[in-house]
Amino acid sequence: MKKTQRLVTQMILAAAALFFILDVTLDVSHHVTSLKAYDVNELLHTLMECFAVLGLLLATYQMHRDRHALESTLDTQTQQLSSVLSDVEERLNALASDKQLTTSEKDVMLLCLKGLSVEDIASARNVASSTVKVQLSSIYKKFGVKSRSELLAILLDEYKELNA
Repeated sequence: MKKTQRLVTQMILAAAALFFILDVTLDVSHHVTSLKAYDVNELLHTLMECFAVLGLLLATYQMHRDRHALESTLDTQTQQLSSVLSDVEERLNALASDKQLTTSEKDVMLLCLKGLSVEDIASARNVASSTVKVQLSSIYKKFGVKSRSELLAILLDEYKELNA
Protein backbone atom coordinates (compact mmCIF):
# COMPACT_ATOMS: atom_id res chain seq x y z
CA MET A 1 0.00 0.00 0.00
CA LYS A 2 1.39 3.38 -0.94
CA LYS A 3 2.11 6.01 1.68
CA THR A 4 -0.77 8.22 0.50
CA GLN A 5 -3.18 5.28 0.55
CA ARG A 6 -2.13 4.37 4.10
CA LEU A 7 -2.61 7.96 5.22
CA VAL A 8 -6.06 8.17 3.60
CA THR A 9 -7.02 4.84 5.20
CA GLN A 10 -5.90 6.13 8.61
CA MET A 11 -7.91 9.30 8.13
CA ILE A 12 -11.02 7.31 7.18
CA LEU A 13 -10.63 5.08 10.24
CA ALA A 14 -10.16 8.12 12.49
CA ALA A 15 -13.20 9.85 10.94
CA ALA A 16 -15.32 6.72 11.45
CA ALA A 17 -14.14 6.52 15.06
CA LEU A 18 -15.01 10.19 15.56
CA PHE A 19 -18.47 9.60 14.08
CA PHE A 20 -19.15 6.73 16.48
CA ILE A 21 -17.78 8.70 19.45
CA LEU A 22 -20.15 11.57 18.63
CA ASP A 23 -23.05 9.18 18.10
CA VAL A 24 -22.46 7.43 21.44
CA THR A 25 -22.04 10.80 23.19
CA LEU A 26 -25.31 12.10 21.72
CA ASP A 27 -27.17 8.87 22.57
CA VAL A 28 -25.93 8.91 26.17
CA SER A 29 -26.57 12.65 26.63
CA HIS A 30 -30.09 12.21 25.18
CA HIS A 31 -30.85 9.43 27.67
CA VAL A 32 -29.33 11.35 30.59
CA THR A 33 -31.13 14.63 29.86
CA SER A 34 -34.47 12.95 29.22
CA LEU A 35 -34.03 10.63 32.20
CA LYS A 36 -35.03 7.80 29.88
CA ALA A 37 -33.80 4.32 30.73
CA TYR A 38 -32.12 2.17 28.10
CA ASP A 39 -34.02 -0.79 26.78
CA VAL A 40 -32.03 -3.92 25.85
CA ASN A 41 -31.81 -3.06 22.13
CA GLU A 42 -30.61 0.51 22.79
CA LEU A 43 -28.04 -0.74 25.28
CA LEU A 44 -26.76 -3.38 22.86
CA HIS A 45 -26.64 -0.76 20.08
CA THR A 46 -24.63 1.63 22.27
CA LEU A 47 -22.27 -1.15 23.38
CA MET A 48 -21.69 -2.20 19.76
CA GLU A 49 -20.89 1.40 18.85
CA CYS A 50 -18.41 1.53 21.75
CA PHE A 51 -16.74 -1.64 20.47
CA ALA A 52 -16.64 -0.13 16.98
CA VAL A 53 -14.94 2.97 18.40
CA LEU A 54 -12.42 0.83 20.25
CA GLY A 55 -11.70 -1.28 17.15
CA LEU A 56 -11.33 1.74 14.89
CA LEU A 57 -9.04 3.53 17.33
CA LEU A 58 -6.89 0.42 17.78
CA ALA A 59 -6.68 -0.09 14.00
CA THR A 60 -5.72 3.57 13.51
CA TYR A 61 -3.06 3.33 16.21
CA GLN A 62 -1.66 0.06 14.80
CA MET A 63 -1.51 1.50 11.28
CA HIS A 64 0.30 4.55 12.66
CA ARG A 65 2.84 2.34 14.45
CA ASP A 66 3.29 0.10 11.40
CA ARG A 67 3.81 3.14 9.14
CA HIS A 68 6.51 4.51 11.41
CA ALA A 69 8.18 1.09 11.65
CA LEU A 70 8.16 0.78 7.84
CA GLU A 71 9.57 4.27 7.43
CA SER A 72 12.32 3.50 9.94
CA THR A 73 13.16 0.24 8.15
CA LEU A 74 13.19 2.06 4.82
CA ASP A 75 15.58 4.70 6.21
CA THR A 76 17.92 2.01 7.56
CA GLN A 77 17.87 0.02 4.32
CA THR A 78 18.41 3.16 2.26
CA GLN A 79 21.49 4.01 4.33
CA GLN A 80 22.78 0.44 3.99
CA LEU A 81 22.21 0.44 0.24
CA SER A 82 23.93 3.78 -0.08
CA SER A 83 26.93 2.39 1.79
CA VAL A 84 27.04 -0.72 -0.41
CA LEU A 85 26.75 1.35 -3.58
CA SER A 86 29.52 3.61 -2.35
CA ASP A 87 31.73 0.57 -1.68
CA VAL A 88 30.96 -0.86 -5.13
CA GLU A 89 31.65 2.46 -6.83
CA GLU A 90 34.92 2.83 -4.92
CA ARG A 91 35.97 -0.70 -5.87
CA LEU A 92 35.01 -0.20 -9.53
CA ASN A 93 36.98 3.05 -9.64
CA ALA A 94 39.99 1.30 -8.11
CA LEU A 95 39.71 -1.53 -10.64
CA ALA A 96 39.40 0.94 -13.51
CA SER A 97 42.50 2.70 -12.24
CA ASP A 98 44.41 -0.57 -11.72
CA LYS A 99 43.55 -1.68 -15.26
CA GLN A 100 44.41 1.79 -16.58
CA LEU A 101 41.00 2.30 -18.18
CA THR A 102 40.38 5.65 -19.79
CA THR A 103 37.48 7.73 -18.51
CA SER A 104 35.45 6.71 -21.57
CA GLU A 105 36.26 3.03 -21.05
CA LYS A 106 35.26 3.29 -17.39
CA ASP A 107 31.93 4.86 -18.39
CA VAL A 108 31.34 2.15 -20.99
CA MET A 109 32.23 -0.54 -18.44
CA LEU A 110 29.70 0.86 -15.94
CA LEU A 111 26.95 1.05 -18.57
CA CYS A 112 27.85 -2.46 -19.70
CA LEU A 113 27.51 -3.68 -16.10
CA LYS A 114 24.06 -2.09 -15.95
CA GLY A 115 23.08 -4.37 -18.83
CA LEU A 116 22.86 -1.80 -21.62
CA SER A 117 23.34 -3.02 -25.16
CA VAL A 118 26.09 -1.62 -27.40
CA GLU A 119 23.47 0.52 -29.15
CA ASP A 120 22.05 1.82 -25.86
CA ILE A 121 25.54 2.65 -24.58
CA ALA A 122 26.32 4.47 -27.82
CA SER A 123 23.07 6.42 -27.58
CA ALA A 124 23.66 7.32 -23.91
CA ARG A 125 27.18 8.53 -24.70
CA ASN A 126 26.35 10.17 -28.04
CA VAL A 127 28.92 8.13 -29.93
CA ALA A 128 28.82 5.56 -32.72
CA SER A 129 28.20 1.90 -31.92
CA SER A 130 31.55 1.08 -33.51
CA THR A 131 33.26 3.35 -30.94
CA VAL A 132 31.59 1.47 -28.08
CA LYS A 133 32.63 -1.87 -29.61
CA VAL A 134 36.26 -0.70 -29.81
CA GLN A 135 36.10 0.51 -26.20
CA LEU A 136 34.59 -2.79 -25.04
CA SER A 137 37.33 -4.71 -26.84
CA SER A 138 39.93 -2.58 -25.08
CA ILE A 139 38.24 -3.16 -21.71
CA TYR A 140 38.09 -6.92 -22.29
CA LYS A 141 41.77 -6.95 -23.28
CA LYS A 142 42.82 -4.97 -20.18
CA PHE A 143 40.85 -7.35 -17.93
CA GLY A 144 42.04 -10.44 -19.82
CA VAL A 145 38.54 -11.58 -20.75
CA LYS A 146 36.68 -12.25 -23.99
CA SER A 147 33.09 -11.38 -23.13
CA ARG A 148 30.75 -9.30 -21.05
CA SER A 149 29.85 -12.28 -18.85
CA GLU A 150 33.54 -12.95 -18.07
CA LEU A 151 33.99 -9.26 -17.18
CA LEU A 152 30.96 -9.41 -14.91
CA ALA A 153 32.30 -12.56 -13.24
CA ILE A 154 35.60 -10.80 -12.47
CA LEU A 155 33.82 -7.79 -11.05
CA LEU A 156 31.55 -9.97 -8.92
CA ASP A 157 34.59 -11.82 -7.59
CA GLU A 158 36.18 -8.46 -6.72
CA TYR A 159 33.04 -7.44 -4.87
CA LYS A 160 32.97 -10.73 -2.95
CA GLU A 161 36.58 -10.13 -1.89
CA LEU A 162 35.58 -6.64 -0.73
CA ASN A 163 32.95 -8.14 1.60
CA ALA A 164 35.02 -11.11 2.76
